[in-house]
Parts: sequence; structure tokens; C-alpha cells
Amino acid sequence: MPRLSVPTLTEIMSRDLHGVSAPPGTGRSVLVFGIHMTRGRKIAFMIASALIFVIAGVAIALIVGPPGPMFVCHRGLVGTLDQWMLETTNKVTYPNVDGSSSRSLAVLVSYVDLQDTNVLRDYRYVPGLRSDDPESLILFYVRQASRRTWHGDTHWLRRDKRWVVLNPQCSTPDDVDAKGWSECAEAISTGQLRTRLKATLDYLKSKDRPGWQAATAEHTEFLKRIKE
Repeated sequence: MPRLSVPTLTEIMSRDLHGVSAPPGTGRSVLVFGIHMTRGRKIAFMIASALIFVIAGVAIALIVGPPGPMFVCHRGLVGTLDQWMLETTNKVTYPNVDGSSSRSLAVLVSYVDLQDTNVLRDYRYVPGLRSDDPESLILFYVRQASRRTWHGDTHWLRRDKRWVVLNPQCSTPDDVDAKGWSECAEAISTGQLRTRLKATLDYLKSKDRPGWQAATAEHTEFLKRIKE
């Protein structure tokens, strides 16, 4: 009875990925994760691994969501404001609790169709404004510059980051796709944010709106912290 030939560990490790021993003189092999393979196979292996990491990264981004601040539906937010004003201030004056952004926003939570008290956590609000105040002023702004412009925006690989703001009239131009506008909001530069937010605070002071001192102190402090 013929004896079976059992390959040694060295012979097994020297085989290529197809289980066939590489013929002599075909090129030097390298060790990758305990497997000997030719340099060509090593390059192919590295390319395949990189593609897997890229695909995995894209999949995670699609599942988890794009980076940056959390946006809410601005049309829904405007509807929430309208409903609150209709029930409390005859659809004229926006919420104002002692000029505080967070305390003023808190009164809207029960009107938002989400059971999350932090749903507006990435928004800063300027109390003291009315729905008939100038469009050049700022009612809301997102506390962090972003490459996105609204909650459904998937274009988060834009080069420039912008500040998303809503004006007191929550207005949009006739062309909803106009540059810089998206879903009742504008996407503006840091310089524009500084100018318009300061003008808003000056406006509140000139009109002697309730809580203007607290609002000015809070948003001026924010302006000091942002960088160009």
C-alpha cells in the first residue's frame, strides 16, 4: 500500500491563494496575514482592502447620518411658531422668556411633533422679534457652521461651511432653489452672520423689546467665540 505524502507547514504556507505551489522563478513572495503571496497579489489584496474600507465608511455615513449639527424640518418649525402665536399672541410676537434663547425655545417643544426635548439643541434663537420685523434680521441660527443647508440635505461634502439662519418673516424667494436659500432658511457666511446678528440686537435695543439686554449679552458672547 503506497504511503500518503503529507505536506509540511512550509510547503502549505508557500502556496498561493489558489492552493497551487508557485513554480520556481515566478518572483519573490511576501507574507501577508500569515499567507505567502506574490507582490502582484499583495498589491491586489491592498487595493481590495482599501475599497472595502471606503464602502464601509460610506455605508456608515448613510446609516448614521452626515456629520455636523442636527437640523429639523424648517417648514415644520415655522408651522410650530405659527401655531404657538395663533394660540398666545394673535400671530404677531414670537416666544420671549426673559430674553433667554433656551428658555424661550422650551415653550415650543410641546408643539413640535417629536418627543425629544433636545430636538432644537443645535439652534440659537433671538427672543424679542415679531413676525412683521424686517427680513434682514435673524430669528434663528444654527449654532455651528455646516456644509448642509437643511435636514434632508445629503450634500455634506461641499468645500465651504455656511451658517443656516431664518429671518423673522420666515420668508423665501419665489425661486425656492435660489442660491443660498433652502427650506425657509438662508446659508450665509461668517461675516454676514456677524453683521446681521449684531444689527438684530441693535434693533431690539432701539425698539426697547422685553429682555433685549439678556438677548444682547447671550448672542454677543456667542459672536465672540466664533472664528472666521
